[in-house]
Amino acid sequence: MLKHMITILFLGLTGLMAKPLFEMTPPMYAGLMTQTILSQLPQKLTHENIEIIITHAHQDENKIYLQGITTQYKKIVDELKKYNTLPENLKKECKSFSQTSFVDQGVEYIVRIDAKNQKPLFLLYDKEACLPNFNPQKKIFIGGYNRFGFDMAGRHK
Repeated sequence: MLKHMITILFLGLTGLMAKPLFEMTPPMYAGLMTQTILSQLPQKLTHENIEIIITHAHQDENKIYLQGITTQYKKIVDELKKYNTLPENLKKECKSFSQTSFVDQGVEYIVRIDAKNQKPLFLLYDKEACLPNFNPQKKIFIGGYNRFGFDMAGRHK
């Protein structure tokens, strides 16, 4: 009986010691990433001859807002409108990016892209981005609304 109680006590203490002192929350992860991003600004993002310069970043709860500028607005919009599912090369990168950027921990990224004489373009990257049937058109907002007439809060025009 004493041996049984000591075993239970030992297992209980081991379980307590294995737990972290505190759990990181999505806002904590977002704060960590925001500080990292801020230390690297301005930052040029390039993909297949498309260039965006990220000039500002800030955090609100679990959301990281990035602001960028471009001279290739039309090219970006045309490229984004091509896809109803992620291209294969991006699907492969999605999971690893979501882990390193803490999206899988609940952090969301909202990228605002401004260009002269154009409506702002917003891109939302969240946990849904890596789902098998993800439609990127739901997360692209031109002038505040996506192709389906919804804003980022899910309200219809």
